[in-house]
Amino acid sequence: MITFIIVWGNYITLGNCLTPMFSAQFTPSKISIIGLMFVLTGVIGCYMMGIYIDKTQKHLFGIRFIVIALATLYIIAIFVLPLGNLGATCGFAFFAGLLNVPILPSSYSFATKLTG
Repeated sequence: MITFIIVWGNYITLGNCLTPMFSAQFTPSKISIIGLMFVLTGVIGCYMMGIYIDKTQKHLFGIRFIVIALATLYIIAIFVLPLGNLGATCGFAFFAGLLNVPILPSSYSFATKLTG
């Protein structure tokens, strides 16, 4: 539960801080593109994680993969995001959405496995 709260909190925080975080570097239309990429790849990531867990039943591996990949991504983001490069920022949004949002299906399936 704690892992889910931390990862989901990252998603909520990034979504809420997107405009203030990038307003000095990008125009509002470019920030909207970054946010759209984050949300759309999140949907794709949920779909892919759901299929993976359904086929393999490796719930805990999915959660561990998400947490380790996100930790690595956010460490890289510390150095990449301040550059103000739109392509690098869109790449961050792509992978952040792809890796962050799938915590929902992986945690839900793990919780239902535990409760029976």
